[in-house]
Amino acid sequence: MKIQEKVLLKDYSTFKIGGPAKYFTEVKDLKELKDSIKWARKEKEKFMILGGGSNILFHDEGFNGLVIKLVNDKIKLVDETTVSCEAGVMLGGLVSFSIENNLAGLEWAAGIPGTVGGAIRGNAGAFGSEMKNVVEEVAYFNLESLKEEKCSSEKCQFDYRQSVFKEFDHKIIWKALFKLESAKKAGVQKQAKKIIEQRKNKQH
Repeated sequence: MKIQEKVLLKDYSTFKIGGPAKYFTEVKDLKELKDSIKWARKEKEKFMILGGGSNILFHDEGFNGLVIKLVNDKIKLVDETTVSCEAGVMLGGLVSFSIENNLAGLEWAAGIPGTVGGAIRGNAGAFGSEMKNVVEEVAYFNLESLKEEKCSSEKCQFDYRQSVFKEFDHKIIWKALFKLESAKKAGVQKQAKKIIEQRKNKQH
């Protein structure tokens, strides 16, 4: 674990604004996450978890504490239709991975910024579908017990742009299992491109 000082947060935000973090660290595994939290508590510094930075505005004065950026980015097939994906993976990366492996169910998310963890936390959705339709299980880090725990899709309490992870900040999404459907790559790819074009025509 490497703790940096005075790191400009504008470099970690989609809107490219924000002053320096008093302290900043990147974590790629659960040990680093646990160590960074223990460090913050020992030093009596407040801390925040940062994903892709696409849904946050940082103050010009920055953040007076430790910013912990998740850079866990492992993604793999568990079986023919199940994908294991860590929270730090960009959502677009998960969409591309599913297409490359002839899987459908996530093409609606093509073009949405941010990380997989952020998309689960806010139950991202579009074009009649949402994360709750494809998430099978979520593994999260409990800030109270400092242990990894799991919950099924039902226990995530998904609702419109809501989940249990928004209600309880001590549950930090770490990875998830996605249940998708077998499909022909060309067809899914075509649908994803169509959705991206629709986004371009409707949104900035």
